[in-house]
Amino acid sequence: MYHYRFPRIAACLCLAAFAALVASAPAEVPADTAAAKQCPASAGPSAPKETFAHRYHNQDYPDPYHWMRSSERKNDVLAHLAAENKYADSQLSVSGQLKDTLYNEMMKQVPVSYENLPRLRGAYEYYSKKDPAKTRDVHYRRRAGDANAQEEVILDLNQLSGEKIVLGALEPTLNGDLLAYSIDDSGTKAYTIHVKNLTSGEMLADTISGVTTNLEWDNSGRSLFYTQQNDKKRSYRALRHDLGADVSKDPVIFEEKDENFKLVLSRSKSGHHLFILCEGPKTKEWHYLDADQPAGAVRVIQPRVIGHAYWVESTKEQFIILTNFIDGKRVDELVVALRTCDVKGPTTMEHWTKVLEDDSRVIIETMMPFKGWLALVERFEGSMRLRAIKFDVNGRLVAKGEEHIAAFPEASYSINLAKAQPSYEQSTVRFTYISPISPKILYDYDMASRTLTERKKETVAGYDATKYVVERIYADLPASDGQSMLPIGTKVPIVVAYRRDLLRKDGSNPAYLTALGMNGTRIDTGLVLGSIGLMDRGFVVAHARVRGGGDNGYYWHRPEGVLLNKKNTFRDFIASAEKLFADRYTSKEKLVVANLMGDGLTLGPAINERPDLAKVVVLQIPLLDTLNALMDSSSPSAAADREELGDPTDAKYFEYIKSYSPYDNLKADVKYPNIYVSTVSDSEQFKFWGE
Repeated sequence: MYHYRFPRIAACLCLAAFAALVASAPAEVPADTAAAKQCPASAGPSAPKETFAHRYHNQDYPDPYHWMRSSERKNDVLAHLAAENKYADSQLSVSGQLKDTLYNEMMKQVPVSYENLPRLRGAYEYYSKKDPAKTRDVHYRRRAGDANAQEEVILDLNQLSGEKIVLGALEPTLNGDLLAYSIDDSGTKAYTIHVKNLTSGEMLADTISGVTTNLEWDNSGRSLFYTQQNDKKRSYRALRHDLGADVSKDPVIFEEKDENFKLVLSRSKSGHHLFILCEGPKTKEWHYLDADQPAGAVRVIQPRVIGHAYWVESTKEQFIILTNFIDGKRVDELVVALRTCDVKGPTTMEHWTKVLEDDSRVIIETMMPFKGWLALVERFEGSMRLRAIKFDVNGRLVAKGEEHIAAFPEASYSINLAKAQPSYEQSTVRFTYISPISPKILYDYDMASRTLTERKKETVAGYDATKYVVERIYADLPASDGQSMLPIGTKVPIVVAYRRDLLRKDGSNPAYLTALGMNGTRIDTGLVLGSIGLMDRGFVVAHARVRGGGDNGYYWHRPEGVLLNKKNTFRDFIASAEKLFADRYTSKEKLVVANLMGDGLTLGPAINERPDLAKVVVLQIPLLDTLNALMDSSSPSAAADREELGDPTDAKYFEYIKSYSPYDNLKADVKYPNIYVSTVSDSEQFKFWGE
């Protein structure tokens, strides 16, 4: 059953999958799904075929549905899509009440977010509040560490005139005397900087127009750094403004002339340096300035090399660098290595020092330095983790220093560093934590004492996380087409979640299996809207971390899951389903498989290869006519897809893509699963005829 429909929320696909599954097995569904009975089988609408052939590599390739691409046949196409929708609605009509029940449950289970903790700067905590009686935020501060401190209003956006007030940046000085903020009141993304004396409440005469949202102070609080944009809205020039000086004479401290690059200003966590990041396609270049010497020289750390992306933090003594280069060569788009160099220089790549041994199984997501510790967020074997590295007695990161991996209670989870961090002087890092069975929690982790403190937590109505279990299991890695670069013993990680009192482990539980195996995309493991309702009805909810994604080291995407190795992705998915069967979580007759947005390809070839793999297939904006889609260079996604899958104008890639393109490999006289397809009919990016 192919169902072409304008997409609603992704959870509706979950509903459709569940409805289709219970409709196929009415005797074993829970009481609230008793109405979902077996539908009488009927033939769906069939699109007419017309003679047409593409001419590829001096051969004719029939495409009887090519007529769907013609704008002159739009009415015929819409009529067919309407018939498809009508057929799908009739097939799922028996589950209408169930879908409504599940949808209403999900709406009640939308997490209630907590109020974020204040941002610490100097002696003050800064934060904002939403007043239901007002349309805009009000910004406050209070003295840090004083439970009785009175809060002060530092900026009330409701007092600003204009209908289109957008706050760009809000930066207090380190001593707390002044506040600089930028406002766009025209909707043009051209901001104006204002400076306020927080002691007297007076506005200074320093006003700077036509700027971006980039805004930083030096340590003295007497010099402002900002960027201007050109007529293409590109942030291209960084300037310094000394308070009281003529704005028109502000010196330009850096200008980026390459139209493919933009500037981003930031400040090191330690406060020792100001950074200018030149950011372009897959390339980053960092410049720095001593935050105590605002009129000092701006220096480059490592001159740009196309394809080299690196990130920089600093202490007084060292620059701390995350890079995607090892031994001067690009490994991947992802961060794979931790390096340091002396602030005094030289700072170029050949002078970087290794802190951790390079490990192809590890991707470094981000970092946060404190006076005595460095926190690293990493991905390893399909999940995330927090590594804490201690500075030595001289305040430096060194190889083989003290370090540990923080312990958490669940087998798979995601962590993201919070914007509002504790003081640099402390050893505590703050982050959000979420898992397939846990709503978002804000934690403080003391790296010195290895203690975890819950600060805030999202609430989900009626949800008790102790009833659920999350596991990480591993499927054996299928053989590759070519020589694999993966370490011996590498397996395919699978994250599995279920309600502990409903898992029978005899293969009779239904399961919902997803995967994302394109573009090196990493998936944050979280509590997904709709998964609670599935687990409460006995479903095992699983996600396979297949090759082509970015969840299992820096070879997992490239080269293991791209180009002439792309079939590894499909094999990994099949192996993951087989692992669920072997471990008795579910069976073929009880399995629903679904793609995630961002990966329209994985399921099609897998189901063509193994039509018996699942009972139900849910496809959201899939890429099924892969070969013809890639041969069409006018497609908005053609360039990106060719980088991932290969350019089929080259015969080598043409034959390989043709060997797995779902449209070109449909099997006659084979019983396929029940298939639910959701797509769009009016998108410039996604073309339904490719599906």
